[in-house]
Amino acid sequence: MEASLDFQECFDPRAVGWGREPMRAAFFAYETEELSTRRAPLRESTRFVDLNGIWSFAWRPSIRLGPEGFEKPEFDDGAWGGMPVPGNWELNGYGFPIYTNVDYIFHSDPPNIRYRGEDPEYNPTGFYRKSFEVPSFWLQGDYQIFVHLGAVCCTCHAFLNGQALGFSTDSKLPVEFDITSQLREGKNLLALQVLCWGAAAYLEDQDMWWFAGITRDVYVYARPKQHIRDIEVRAGSDGKLEVEVDMACGGFAARSEALQCKLLDASGTVLQFSLPLTPRGTTSAVGHCAVSLAEPKLWSAEAPFLYKLVVVLGGEPSATEAVCVNVGFRSIEIRQGRLLLNGSELTIRGVNRHEHDPRNGHVVDRESMIKDIQLMKQNNFNAVRCAHYPNDTQFYELCDELGLYVVDEANIESHGVDFNWSKTLGNKAEWGEAHLARVQRYVERDKNFPSIIFWSLGNEAGNGINHYATYAWLKRRDPTRPVQYEHARKEPTWTTHDLETIDQNTDIFCPMYPSHQKLVKYGELYETDVAALPLIMVEYAHAMGNTLGAFKEYWDVIYQYGVLQGGFIWDWVDQGLETQKNGQKIWAFGGDFGASGTPSDLNFCINGLVQPDRRASPHLFEAKKVMQPVTFQADLEQGTVTIQNRYDFLTLDHLDFVWQISVNGMIVETGKLEGINAQAHCAQTVQVPTKSSSLQVPKVECHLLISASMRHSEPCLAKGLEVAWEQWQLQETTAAAPPLGVDPKVLHQGCEVLVAAGDLSVRIGCQGSSAPGCLLGLAFQGLELLEAPLRPNFWRPPTDNDYGANLHKDCACWRFAGQHAVLLEDLQTMPGPGVVNISGMLGIGAGGAKLAVTYSVSSVGITVKAHWQPCVGQGPRPALAGGVGYLRSCTNRHLDVEGTVVRARWNDMGEWQSLTMNAAKEPGQQLEHVDKIALQATTGKTEAELLLHGIVPTAESVALPDGESAFSVEASGDPRTPCWRILRKEGVGKLKSGDKVSLETDRKFLAVSDENAVAVDKESSLTEFTLDIKDQSAPMRIGFTTTLVDGFEDVEWFGRGPHESYVDRHASARVSLHRGSILEQTVKYVRPQENGNKFQTRWMALKRKQSDACNMLFIAAKDPPSLEMQCHRYDLADFDGGEEKATQRFLHAGELVERPTTALCIDVLQMGVGGIDSWGNKPLAEHMIGAQQEATWAFQLLPGRQTEEGDWRVQLAGVCADNWMNKYEGRRAANPAEMQFLKVVLVGALVAESRVGLSALSVDAPAGVVGEACGEAEYERFKTIVCDLREACGCKGVLCEQEKCSAALAVFCDFAALLRFIYKLITTAAGGDVQWLRLNASTMGAEKHHRTKKEAAKLPCEAEAKKQRQRQHFEAESIWAEIAHMERSEARIRSEEAAERKAEKKLRQEVEEERRKLEACPSKLPNERLQRADEAVDIVCMKMSQLENSQAARQEKVEKEHKKKVAALRRECEEMKREIGARRVQQVVPAAGGPQAKAHKASSPKRQQNYNGQEETSVSKGLSKTRRLEAVKRIQRNVRGWQRRKRAQAKVRAHKSVHDSIFEQQSIEDISPEPLDVPSPRSLHSPVSSESMARSIPSDQE
Repeated sequence: MEASLDFQECFDPRAVGWGREPMRAAFFAYETEELSTRRAPLRESTRFVDLNGIWSFAWRPSIRLGPEGFEKPEFDDGAWGGMPVPGNWELNGYGFPIYTNVDYIFHSDPPNIRYRGEDPEYNPTGFYRKSFEVPSFWLQGDYQIFVHLGAVCCTCHAFLNGQALGFSTDSKLPVEFDITSQLREGKNLLALQVLCWGAAAYLEDQDMWWFAGITRDVYVYARPKQHIRDIEVRAGSDGKLEVEVDMACGGFAARSEALQCKLLDASGTVLQFSLPLTPRGTTSAVGHCAVSLAEPKLWSAEAPFLYKLVVVLGGEPSATEAVCVNVGFRSIEIRQGRLLLNGSELTIRGVNRHEHDPRNGHVVDRESMIKDIQLMKQNNFNAVRCAHYPNDTQFYELCDELGLYVVDEANIESHGVDFNWSKTLGNKAEWGEAHLARVQRYVERDKNFPSIIFWSLGNEAGNGINHYATYAWLKRRDPTRPVQYEHARKEPTWTTHDLETIDQNTDIFCPMYPSHQKLVKYGELYETDVAALPLIMVEYAHAMGNTLGAFKEYWDVIYQYGVLQGGFIWDWVDQGLETQKNGQKIWAFGGDFGASGTPSDLNFCINGLVQPDRRASPHLFEAKKVMQPVTFQADLEQGTVTIQNRYDFLTLDHLDFVWQISVNGMIVETGKLEGINAQAHCAQTVQVPTKSSSLQVPKVECHLLISASMRHSEPCLAKGLEVAWEQWQLQETTAAAPPLGVDPKVLHQGCEVLVAAGDLSVRIGCQGSSAPGCLLGLAFQGLELLEAPLRPNFWRPPTDNDYGANLHKDCACWRFAGQHAVLLEDLQTMPGPGVVNISGMLGIGAGGAKLAVTYSVSSVGITVKAHWQPCVGQGPRPALAGGVGYLRSCTNRHLDVEGTVVRARWNDMGEWQSLTMNAAKEPGQQLEHVDKIALQATTGKTEAELLLHGIVPTAESVALPDGESAFSVEASGDPRTPCWRILRKEGVGKLKSGDKVSLETDRKFLAVSDENAVAVDKESSLTEFTLDIKDQSAPMRIGFTTTLVDGFEDVEWFGRGPHESYVDRHASARVSLHRGSILEQTVKYVRPQENGNKFQTRWMALKRKQSDACNMLFIAAKDPPSLEMQCHRYDLADFDGGEEKATQRFLHAGELVERPTTALCIDVLQMGVGGIDSWGNKPLAEHMIGAQQEATWAFQLLPGRQTEEGDWRVQLAGVCADNWMNKYEGRRAANPAEMQFLKVVLVGALVAESRVGLSALSVDAPAGVVGEACGEAEYERFKTIVCDLREACGCKGVLCEQEKCSAALAVFCDFAALLRFIYKLITTAAGGDVQWLRLNASTMGAEKHHRTKKEAAKLPCEAEAKKQRQRQHFEAESIWAEIAHMERSEARIRSEEAAERKAEKKLRQEVEEERRKLEACPSKLPNERLQRADEAVDIVCMKMSQLENSQAARQEKVEKEHKKKVAALRRECEEMKREIGARRVQQVVPAAGGPQAKAHKASSPKRQQNYNGQEETSVSKGLSKTRRLEAVKRIQRNVRGWQRRKRAQAKVRAHKSVHDSIFEQQSIEDISPEPLDVPSPRSLHSPVSSESMARSIPSDQE
């Protein structure tokens, strides 16, 4: 049917709107002054009717299919659906979301609209109907009534009661219609026809989702006939206040009385005045007045002080109204080349922000706005750019109140149209009215918001006459604010490194994505030029994926030049949409919706500092740190720090400054810096304790940190919030040589070298193995730790910036280079005292690179040393698939590509001459004669991507100079499809640089004639090329990677953290001790990619269950002292997008599946993440790996069993306690037992909380702490506290004898008393200030004390009795724990089965419900809803099928495992019987090549590894034959119980053997504190001796 009206004006660029009210300032006129003054919610006003809610709605794929007469009240909309207002259609069941960045979703042919998808006529249209009533007194003739539509996308026709109200465009501004004459008593019908894409859409090509609908509030309101139509307020920093009003008289004579005005602050009225009116004909009147306020409080983002201006129109109650406007006294100007606010130079720490909600699309509520502003303020942002359209007015009000500078921007972007002056819409007269109307209307609405400091003409819309006109109008309309426009330049496009020619229509030079060197150029040129424009980057640091590299370098340049005044990061929030995929929540982006062929720019909308739900991405922390408003410069030699106040207005009185000194990551001293009150833009120098006694401890790494935090709470900033910090290294660590144990035994077996050294077993691959020259296995006490070999690694999962810079292609030869490494010569074995060195040379890739690797194996662990040698200057370079080559023609010039034109003009092997040779081979393999390749060239770049095309012949015939015919060649083909056969002149063989080649496709040969590339029919000298190849590209990383077996759960590391860090993004990651779960270390970027790196890591400890044979793998950097490490519970391939990220296996983070294994990377180098942009620029040169850069590094892998006594913290705390106690021991002779007792207590206190500082215990601590001045009285009080503790322990007497004291310590069991004592002790020493000390019993562990070997030796009987009790207790507990575990597993299985049955029943019910719905009303459902319902049914059926299949597969798998486990248990029992019968309690270490040792089960059910050279038995010492037989009987009963519960046991996970769970040789030897080069390898497990080399460790691992 035909639509209800002529819709052709929707496609007329000159038709911007009719029937709508002139735009006015944003305010609501209340009926009383009281309501207005307190800015009451609109619903409290009797002149307001809310129309938000569910409207009747019909959706059509084309406007031509609209329902006729839908606007008439009598139209039957009973079959229509519903649509929330505000709401986007695509997120409420109609149509589908589409995302593109630059390109339109329709063909670019202004003003015509033809969809680029399957149906060119597709242009959705929505039809709205809403009935409402108004109060009866509105209709008595005293009021004028308006309907307010907050924002409608894209064009809107409005009707009331069947009568046309008007037409409007501009999706981001309100439109109001006067409905007084059409309104009637009772029900009224408001109808809207909304077209998705009209001509106006050509000006709305912003980088965001293409959503349609009504996205802001809709309401009806009433005004007296004579009312304040508009008001404008200007308040300057000099206190001058100007007020102008425009009165509507409603056809009556203007009132003679003046408007009454009040200016109020929190204390009340500060200024009161009248505003006289002057009639302008019979329809309007105007008023103006200027007053002054003495010494006003000025507004700034740092101190956003607001006044309220209340303007009252008096008279009868029905004719009275009051308007309230927020007023901020401030002035903004550009003077002598600088942007000034209130006379002070501004630094813009800004970010671009889209209106986006992950569930509601472009509908953003007030709470979301507040959340955004709070996060911005908390992360040191002071400015926001409304990109790229006017926002909801609530956002500006909040920025006024909470304090953010705002760049307000017109809703103009025509990015999809060519920027050339002859094509851009900005230079076409027929689009002039559309440009001007959008600028005029948004300025009139937003003119009174003090937070708005610039106006913007739009974004990426070309330049020309239309922008000149809007700039000229704006400068006349508002001379109080500067105007900026990014595209105000002479050149059509901008470049990264070169300065553009600035045009006349901007007051600020606001470039996009300039490089650091471009900023330096501008600073050098214009720093001293008083006529220069200040430079403020309108967009920079493109925050897409893992990014924001070299952000600190940006701000180093900004702080260097005053003419550089900051910029706005692109952008704030990832524009992901919450949806479900495969039952998992994901953040969807372009390409996730719609049919095949739907226009999409994939995840280019995912470029925010925060994720869609506003969770911070790691680069937000970098932005906060780099832009902090306080910076620090230290002179460590002099012990001073200069504190620079980079606030523009505030002093530093509102901040508290503290210093901390940490030793190996643990805070040992802390204090406050008093009297910091530097003025804005000034500095202050203070003394800091860089010569602390903590630095006198050798072999430790010390750091000084200064932190500034909020002294008091503010609306967005809580008390204690850290605002700024800096850290310096005071002392480097010195590594100690690890102790050597027994001599390792080496055995060559097959393709492996096996090494046994104490509890350690190592396997290294030889020639013929799956990983020659690599570490294949690493086991401790029989527990294998490696799921996969430790291989060299030169590839990372590409980041979005990597894809944009084409690094995934340039570095493709390194993708599998580590996996395909070859051993160039046999391994060399060099035994030594306590260690054996095994060395080899690996060949990496086809380019000739080498990696020398040495494994040093001892009983403590394994040290891996490596030396990287890239292929540089070693003769001809191989031609590699995916590599870059250059074709030099017979004219000695290389082929080059400019756009699509292919020529041969220069011999310089530059960027535009490089050709990527893509082949069917795996990237990195060497090309050979007759291989088929594609010649991929870079033909240009856009803001979204590099443009890549293949060189191909065309059908166009061209004539050669000799008269022969040929075909033209251009760069327009598929860059991935090989079409040229490369023919080596010398015939069969591998291709290398210097080879003479020709290229043929379909019997046509590539040739060069007169500088032009052509395709000819026969070979000649013109078809001959010389293949030139530069040095092989550098890898993305250099290091090793492996996968660890199941069971690793937690990680602890000493280095930068707690969030990820890289070589070009680590300023925000402080050096400290960090810990967490391994799962938490993966950063789930919306699209998975490289993540979780830990730059400058000293050591990392990966931890398992405490009861495991090996409960920790310690990785320590050795040379250099720090490396880059990362660990994940996902495979690295899960983050890899491959050649095309659109085909990535896990395209969304929500799809990732946690693995039981752990991926580990240890790198000496990794290139930076970059951050200039995401479509061409690589990281800075200093953050790349050099193609000729060699690298040498070493690290240790130290598996072990860590006990609480062996914890490095205990050792460090012991040494610190010794140092403290020595101070007091010198003051007064003390009982040795007393001092030892106190030391134990202090160690417990220090270990109780990792953040505990020794400032409370140090004699060098600041005032208020026990120091050198303390005397006898303090020491006596200390002794009194000790006595209190002893009394609590039942130990009488003031000073006990040594034996009694030790006995009291040995039997100490009142843990609460210990905590009370520690608290009292620290309270006394610290003068009561111990809020920072959080004593936590759970962190103390089960041990109640820590005792040295020397102390234990003094009580041999007691110690032996204690060991016996521990063995008995452990034996009993182990048996019953295993039985309880089986019972819990059985109960869990029953619960899982019940849950599966419930889920299956629910799924079946959903299927039946959908079928019933379809059968009940198929005729009433539109085709689209029918299709969605069918799809829903299919999905449910698929889920049910998957559930059934997974149940069957799991049942079959666990049945097989069950049979194996029962058989293994029987063998265990039989072996134990034989051992008991032999009555031998000993441990045997056979000679190399002796009987093969019994294999221990690995924690992963996938692997079970045997090793030669070691036989293990696990019979505990001291157990009687009777007790052993009882234990065996218990095991046999358990086995029979398992058989009776076969079906339940089929779902129990892999268990450690019961044999290992019961009989463990328990070592209770106490560990003496090691020196402070912690953690010592000796602290990782108990001392190794020849009598205790093989023992089994219990495990509770499922």
